[in-house]
Amino acid sequence: MTHLITREALQKQQMFFETLQHSRLAFCITDPTLEDNPIKYANPAFFKLTGYSEDEIVGRNCRFLQGPDTSEASIKLIRQAIIDQTVQTIDIVNYRKSGEKFVSALQIGPIFDDDGSLTGFFGSQLDVTEERETAERARQLADSELAHRLGSIVNVLTALVRLSKNDATDVDALITLLSERIRAVGNAHILALKPNQAGPAHLGDIAHVILSAYAPGVDQRLQIEGPPVNLPEPILAPLSLTLHELATNAVKHGALSKADGSVSVSWQVLPSGARDQLALRSAEAGGPRVHKPPALSGFGMTADLLKMTGGAITYDWCPTGMVATVTLPI
Repeated sequence: MTHLITREALQKQQMFFETLQHSRLAFCITDPTLEDNPIKYANPAFFKLTGYSEDEIVGRNCRFLQGPDTSEASIKLIRQAIIDQTVQTIDIVNYRKSGEKFVSALQIGPIFDDDGSLTGFFGSQLDVTEERETAERARQLADSELAHRLGSIVNVLTALVRLSKNDATDVDALITLLSERIRAVGNAHILALKPNQAGPAHLGDIAHVILSAYAPGVDQRLQIEGPPVNLPEPILAPLSLTLHELATNAVKHGALSKADGSVSVSWQVLPSGARDQLALRSAEAGGPRVHKPPALSGFGMTADLLKMTGGAITYDWCPTGMVATVTLPI
């Protein structure tokens, strides 16, 4: 019976090493019973990954793969995994024989015999340099975009404070006005910065978020339509504020001040030289008879902000409802 068990064990061991020999995953086994826990076996994939031959690897501790950019934190994690005799996966910078460094996703763990005694440690390495570099570039790009966006928001809010002082009669009115305008900017940017929002914000989403806040019966009182348009970051705040001001005016003085009033917002993209033009039209209907106001109030601020991005806004004071047309280069 003992002979059969031994033969089965040998067969399993042979199958194990045969599998490792043909595996594309770099793999090695070390011997902790010897001084400095040296490598006693490495498969061909390990030689290919590191550029070393078997004679140059067997008998050496794995630390010979480390170099100047190998972090002390990674080394400490490896040491702790060996002390704790646990399976761990650790990103570590290693070096090939040529001197080229690479990022390795190293999995390390103990090997025990049938009696539970420690007989070795295994280590598998996967070159994840490209994946980690791609992730780092994406992170840097996201950080840069966020910094740029936050800088733009600060600039817009600064302009809001400066321009809004002419639209309020007292401090309380100014606070209320600024709060509304800042909320409109915030809602637009929060939507644009959602984790599942890939790329620029969509005009349809922004228009719906801002305008629906002013018309409880959205389907009945608002008509929002237009082709898919991604809003470049520089025009996101000016356009969202424009929509906010148009909606505010409709609620206070125009169509949305009446139960049967409605607002239709539509847009199209027009070719115009090197940069296309976004043409957005907001038309009110069903409200009180329209008269051109003596002062444009918030519309003056809107015109100034749009002008800063190369855009413009015009008004048609139709008796049936105000029509505003916004143009912006995209």
